[in-house]
Amino acid sequence: MAHLSYHSTESGFCRVMYTVKSTRRPIYCIQKAFGDEYEILRCTAEGEPEYPITPKEGVTFDLPTGDDSTDREVSQWLTKQGLVA
Repeated sequence: MAHLSYHSTESGFCRVMYTVKSTRRPIYCIQKAFGDEYEILRCTAEGEPEYPITPKEGVTFDLPTGDDSTDREVSQWLTKQGLVA
């Protein structure tokens, strides 16, 4: 079972960045797609979204720790999707 750790929030892009324990750089993000929908994206080495992915069974995410609208919406989306640790 993989767990992705919260890294940071980029509110201007409606995106929350995630890492795995073995690295400190953001390698995944959850970004607003349309309406109330979000998508999980793999990121480049520079931390830029590259392509959408479907999480494997058992993958979990930390909830964002901030208190802006992006953090709240992503928290709700992750919980609704059953992807919370």
